[in-house]
Amino acid sequence: MYGLSKSRFCTGVQCLKALYFKVYEPELAAPIDEAHQMILDQGTEVGVEARRRYPGGELIDFDHFHSDEALEATQKAILRNPPAIFEAAFMFHSTLVRIDILKNNGDGSWDIIEVKSSTNLKDEHIPDIAVQRYIAESSGLKVTRTFLKHLNRECVFPNLENLFKDVDCTDRVQEEVKSVPKRIDEMLAALESDSAPKIDIGPHCDTPYECTFKDTCWKHIPENSVFELNGVLDKTKFELYRRGLVLIKDIPDGEKVTRAKEQQLRAVRTGTPVADHEGLRRFIDGIQYPAYFLDFESINPAIPKYTGLKPYDHITFQFSCHILRIQRSSVEHVEHLAEGDSDPRPELAKVLIHCLGKQGSIIAYNQSFEKTRIEELARNFPSLANELRDLLPRFIDLRDAFSKYYYHPDFHGSSSIKEVLPVLVPTMTYDGMEVCDGGGAQVYFLKLFDSNITPEERKKCRQALLAYCKQDTLAMVELLRSIQKIALDKGA
Repeated sequence: MYGLSKSRFCTGVQCLKALYFKVYEPELAAPIDEAHQMILDQGTEVGVEARRRYPGGELIDFDHFHSDEALEATQKAILRNPPAIFEAAFMFHSTLVRIDILKNNGDGSWDIIEVKSSTNLKDEHIPDIAVQRYIAESSGLKVTRTFLKHLNRECVFPNLENLFKDVDCTDRVQEEVKSVPKRIDEMLAALESDSAPKIDIGPHCDTPYECTFKDTCWKHIPENSVFELNGVLDKTKFELYRRGLVLIKDIPDGEKVTRAKEQQLRAVRTGTPVADHEGLRRFIDGIQYPAYFLDFESINPAIPKYTGLKPYDHITFQFSCHILRIQRSSVEHVEHLAEGDSDPRPELAKVLIHCLGKQGSIIAYNQSFEKTRIEELARNFPSLANELRDLLPRFIDLRDAFSKYYYHPDFHGSSSIKEVLPVLVPTMTYDGMEVCDGGGAQVYFLKLFDSNITPEERKKCRQALLAYCKQDTLAMVELLRSIQKIALDKGA
């Protein structure tokens, strides 16, 4: 039985404590939700697509429950000398690795090709590839070069011939291989211990990936801690923490906290909201009616599927818009959700232009997302470009009201709508909604085109998507009404 795998090794590189939990207490990990699973599935899809570049390659088709069979099948495949081997298995030093692609050089040597759904080579990829090379070579395989195969952002659908780029990282990997045996020894020693290593929280909890055991290791951190300081570098937050200054209110007067927002410091120390009433009034007076409260939902697949799209380009498939014709009037609602499996963008763009008219403020929450999607639509559909770009100067970012002019200690350092809404409009909640965030919206949009679901299930998916997007824009209406009241109440 092996002690380490490639994924365990990479976890151990980031944190030995996380490795211990992964092996012995996996139930402590944050559950994988549908949105995260969608990302994992997308990575699998990219891997399968990469194999198509090596015709005649053989797949070692055994899962991690059948490691012995995978090891045996790999050795037999090597003897057959195919052009490539996919998911080749090797074990040495109590460590099992599966290699995405072994490319046959035809001279008895092989190249290791690691496939990633990223769009460039990252530092964290090097130890991942290095452990593969160390184990494969130690098992007797002659390895010449090592590559990272990543997605090419210059690839444009429908021509997918250049979907991937290969980066030769042989020199960096060979240098990294020198540290692999010692690292494996450290990891195996940690796994032989009766308890998890004593490792305090630190930047490694989020770098290069957010640890799935973060909730466990951070459970001693209270609300309104220094880690909620808005605009403050993580380095500064950990410096305060290590000095014993865990709560924001513990920061002594005169302590310079670079980039900290005075509003937040004052609100948390006093336990009361801090409002810039004049700033709020200027913000409100800047709104021109009719006011359109707009929210988009989009999906950005790794492998493009519509003309003109590149890997990870956004496909805007839905919008919701609440309309206030005059201040404090009743609201109208317009919504659009793509039908069918064809490119949803042209129809959405036409409906959007008609909905938003020629004048009046367009209010979004974190406007850069909506404005970027509109600019993308303009680039991809030149016949609509002028009308789409005419919308951009009309935008107002509702988030500015909270990031600049109003802070409540219960915002916990964030001005996101998910933090602000329950504080100011407690009657509105996303709890219990089938779709409650953007990741969930992407999952449900994909479900619409799943041939295995029934028409009734498809109808429920559409209803859930429409309800979520509608909630976002109605929430903006209610938040505007809240700041209107705050702006008028000088004693707030």
